[in-house]
Amino acid sequence: MTAAVRLDKLHYRYGREQVALHEISLTIEAGECVGLIGPNGAGKSTLLMHLNGFLPETLPLTPAIFIDGEPLCTATLPKIRRHVGVMFQDPDDQLFCPTVFDDVAFGPTQFGLTGAALQDVVTRALTKVRLSGFEQRSPHHLSLGEKRRVCLAGVLACDPKVLVLDEPTSDLDPRGKRELLDLLHHLPTTRIVASHDLDMVAALCSRVFVLDEGRLIASGNTHEVLANEALMLAHGLEKPHSLRHQHPH
Repeated sequence: MTAAVRLDKLHYRYGREQVALHEISLTIEAGECVGLIGPNGAGKSTLLMHLNGFLPETLPLTPAIFIDGEPLCTATLPKIRRHVGVMFQDPDDQLFCPTVFDDVAFGPTQFGLTGAALQDVVTRALTKVRLSGFEQRSPHHLSLGEKRRVCLAGVLACDPKVLVLDEPTSDLDPRGKRELLDLLHHLPTTRIVASHDLDMVAALCSRVFVLDEGRLIASGNTHEVLANEALMLAHGLEKPHSLRHQHPH
């Protein structure tokens, strides 16, 4: 079966700055939910931005990124951007329309959907994120948790094969966090979650990748990696509270 995402020695530097990603190779299977963890400046957001061609500024001749078996290159960029949906950390970077309906409809409209078909896609996406009836609300008057769910609906309306989430629970109150976590847990789509919220990662992700200074340091079963205190501390991380009382066998 073809992997949902495969990176083959992905290397990147910002201008003449130090290397941001150093020959990252990894594979994510279809339907998996994986976590991307590491300290600030580890390269997590840079890696996420590569997955649908936000970076690099000019695509290399030799592809290092494969989405559902397709190499990411200039010719495949429009197709891959349909397959990879990105939810940014700040919802205000993603919400710019006067109504929730318009924001959720924006992506499908770009793909040529109109009329009843468009209405149906928006309705289904809002139902998935439990915001039915919010169509005519202004996104800018919603709570942060509701804004995040509108962003998620907008991404889901495009029916991506891979969902990329950058710090999805940051600044959410406990209820907003619980609601978003529950939504993400039940999605069948391949999910890649970059986060400092290691309790959320422990609850949601089956595998994790640890990045530090642009290098892939470790990967494996989420609970085994997060419970490795020596590894965590060596890379500016802490064992999450939810695993504190679990003793290694």
